[in-house]
Amino acid sequence: HSFGRKAWPYSIGVDLMPFGGHRFMIGGEYHQNSLTTDDYWRTGLLENSLTSLFAGYDYMDYYLVDGAGIYTMFRGERLFEVGAAFVSDDYSSIDVQSRYSFFGNKSTYRPNPEVSEGNIQSLYLSGSFNPKELLLAPRVMFKAEGMVELADLDGMDNEYGYNRYLFESRFSSNLAENTVFEWRLRSGSLTGDMPLQRMFELGGIGTLRGRDFKAYTGNTMVLNNFQFYFGSPSYTDGDWIDWDDLRVMFFLDSGWTDMSQKLRDQNNPFEGYGEFSLTNMKHDIGVGIGSSVLRLELAWPTDRLDETPALWFRFNPLML
Repeated sequence: HSFGRKAWPYSIGVDLMPFGGHRFMIGGEYHQNSLTTDDYWRTGLLENSLTSLFAGYDYMDYYLVDGAGIYTMFRGERLFEVGAAFVSDDYSSIDVQSRYSFFGNKSTYRPNPEVSEGNIQSLYLSGSFNPKELLLAPRVMFKAEGMVELADLDGMDNEYGYNRYLFESRFSSNLAENTVFEWRLRSGSLTGDMPLQRMFELGGIGTLRGRDFKAYTGNTMVLNNFQFYFGSPSYTDGDWIDWDDLRVMFFLDSGWTDMSQKLRDQNNPFEGYGEFSLTNMKHDIGVGIGSSVLRLELAWPTDRLDETPALWFRFNPLML
């Protein structure tokens, strides 16, 4: 029960593996009063919950959906996974229902932005290489995944006709015994009559850490993140301590967004990248220190290095 909304959110679903084994699955779900967000990739649920509870900062924007969906998924033995889903949802905006935190001021909670309300029917297609993030070579991991949301197809009763394309890759390597390099590339394109909740937003936690939260919005986006981790010597025995302990980190965040009129008028997802160039990207540099449990980060926009840096306390952080 949601006491803030005075409502009963619920979902009913079923997952089946009709041919035995664990490689092929089909399923479906019906949900009502379901609160959801597109921001799961920015920060982990545990970190966001702790930050909200103790400091009054929630780094996810939420909206309500009522509807149903069906899906199917096939997983290869080790490295490949593909899936498809059809979803029909009614979208509606939602106000902030709770402002409680132990130490934060209630005014620090961001209001949820308005979304484009109404019914949207979408066909989702997804594929992933190395979804379990297995080592592909000694000290090397590479993962890539893509997703296409098609809401501009014949036969769909949609209030918004659009298509959304999203790609992300991750690479990590132990360059030396106590040095790790991580790289993430994320890109997206949105065509047609695009609803507000499908726009790409950069800035703040998990993206450009020296900028304001969601400072840049567009229907096309490129995000690039580099990070180097270095171990710290122990003062007791002179050896390098475990990776689960203290680490120093240096990072570079680079991002670009644009509102392309060409993407509004046609369905070619690559049209919006005509305006992209490295010189148009925003860049942030930073340094961090901490462990896998707690991390302190300082980030500076490269075009405003003389300003006070952004300060982040990260709890159980993801890669970024």
